[in-house]
Amino acid sequence: MRSGNGPTAATSSKTTNRDLDPPTTTTSAFVQPTWAEVVSRVISDTDRRKRNIIVSGLPEHSVKEDVDTFINICECHLATKPYVTSNRCRRLGNLDKEKTTPRKLLIQFDSEMHAQDVLSQARLLCRSDDPFVAEKIFINADLSPEQAKIAFEERQKRRQRKLARGSLDPTVPPFQAVSEP
Repeated sequence: MRSGNGPTAATSSKTTNRDLDPPTTTTSAFVQPTWAEVVSRVISDTDRRKRNIIVSGLPEHSVKEDVDTFINICECHLATKPYVTSNRCRRLGNLDKEKTTPRKLLIQFDSEMHAQDVLSQARLLCRSDDPFVAEKIFINADLSPEQAKIAFEERQKRRQRKLARGSLDPTVPPFQAVSEP
């Protein structure tokens, strides 16, 4: 018979889970989340982002004035009047006095349907009679950093394909027509 502390065939016919598990030594306080937790977090983040839109190019004022300006733009240039409250809007990023471009405005809606309604009409802004709105104001979906990177790469590929076909002059912005001499 073997001497020792572990179970052997001679001393015990039952093996417990504790005997089979390797000893655990935790050297860090960081606990890895389970796959279920990661998937749940990603799904809830995606669902939350679907109810948001990002408005770029809107001059910075108080949050209430930002909301009023956004609603006015929607009423005048889009076929919708979204219900937005100032407590569900905020500017993204830190305020930098030296930066000349305004920070992006995050607008949170109560439902995904309201956000999709505004997003579906956002392209109408580039055809606006107001040159400031047509050239400076953009409404986009709230994308995660990974989704934003993928969307940027897709836009780059689309531009490259258009350049290869000769349908896009790289010196002229896409919203201006090329005038022939």
